[in-house]
Amino acid sequence: MVDERVEEFLRWLQSERGLKKKSARDVVSRLRRAEREGWVEGAWEEGDLDELFLRLKKSPSFCALSPSVKSQVKVALRYWKEFTGSEGR
Repeated sequence: MVDERVEEFLRWLQSERGLKKKSARDVVSRLRRAEREGWVEGAWEEGDLDELFLRLKKSPSFCALSPSVKSQVKVALRYWKEFTGSEGR
């Protein structure tokens, strides 16, 4: 999902969200982690981030993360959702 569009997403993060290149790459890293851990399976079809975040809270591997990493993962998921949602405009 992410890897095939990573360059486009990086450009979007920099232009639309005002992130520096390093920060944008950190967002991609967190998003890849969420994907690798299986936290987002089926989430994009459902389209509801609140539901996804509730599922994350029930995941033992997500719960084991530090609060700052949890927050970064959630931000990355929000940005990805915003990025994919903005394509139809």
